[in-house]
Amino acid sequence: MKIFLRLCAPVLLMLAFAGQAFAAPQGYAVAPFQVNAPADYEHLQKAIPQMLSSRLYWQGHFQAARQDAAAKAAAPATSDAAAALRSSLGVDYLIWGDANVIGKTSTINVHVIDKAGKIWSKAAQAPAEDMISGLQRLADAISEEVFQRPPVGAAQPQTLGAGS
Repeated sequence: MKIFLRLCAPVLLMLAFAGQAFAAPQGYAVAPFQVNAPADYEHLQKAIPQMLSSRLYWQGHFQAARQDAAAKAAAPATSDAAAALRSSLGVDYLIWGDANVIGKTSTINVHVIDKAGKIWSKAAQAPAEDMISGLQRLADAISEEVFQRPPVGAAQPQTLGAGS
């Protein structure tokens, strides 16, 4: 009986964790943002989703899915519209929002909806000429708070080799 347990225990453990090891990364899409700004900033409607999408990628965990279809969609005006778009795109998360530029100040409001309909919202302000810093802060917040990604530079668990 002991031999049987010694042989079966490792196999059972491997089977128990196999699903987690081979799980497909979760998908997200970033919808176009509503941009309320002078004409000089019109490009932000497409630029913000591209920048957010690339900053949210987490190899093996979260990846942009169907970004081409999301780019063709209209910026969701309500959470119900966002939920419908998330579902139609077949992604786990949909990110959408708006950007406002007034004078020399920019404000970005971002929202994330998951499959369960839970919505997470956050805003960042930055000088208009440095809107990317605000966008980076929002991407970092989504990664940490929504995707549960450890902060950049956080100590990662280390595996000790045999004989250590």
